[in-house]
Amino acid sequence: MKHLPYAVIVLCASTCPSLAYSDSIICIAETAAGMVHNSNQWIGTRFSVDNERYLVKIDEQGSMQVKPFGTPDTVLGLEKCGKISDTNSYTCADNFDLFRIDFDTNRFVYAKTAGFTSEFERFTGMPALTPSISIGKCEKL
Repeated sequence: MKHLPYAVIVLCASTCPSLAYSDSIICIAETAAGMVHNSNQWIGTRFSVDNERYLVKIDEQGSMQVKPFGTPDTVLGLEKCGKISDTNSYTCADNFDLFRIDFDTNRFVYAKTAGFTSEFERFTGMPALTPSISIGKCEKL
C-alpha cells in the first residue's frame, strides 16, 4: 500500500492529458541533492525523497499555491508567483526558496537555499538549513 500513489501516477502518465492551470496537481520528487557544510567546507550529498510530494493549485487568475501533500493547512511561504513569459512554466519564490513547474514536460524543481546565508537564522529564529534541490514529475489528481 505504501507505493499505491506512485502506481496511480504511473498508470495516469500514459493516458492523462497535459496539466492545466485549474487542476489540482501532485508533484512527486524523484531525486534530490544538496550541500552540507562540515568542518569549514561544503560537501555535495544526495537526500532521500521518500514522501516528498507537493500539492499545487493554480486558479484562473493565475494565483498558485504549493503545499506539502497531505497537510491540509500547511502552505509553503512562496508568495512571489507568476507565469514565466513566453513559456508554459510557472514559478513561486520567496527570499530563500523557489518552486517551478513546467506544464509542457509535467516536471517541477524545488530549490531550497536557506542554508547558504546567515539571514535565514536572523529572519526566522530557526537554525540554517542545508541547501538542496529536488526534481520530479507532476500529474493531475
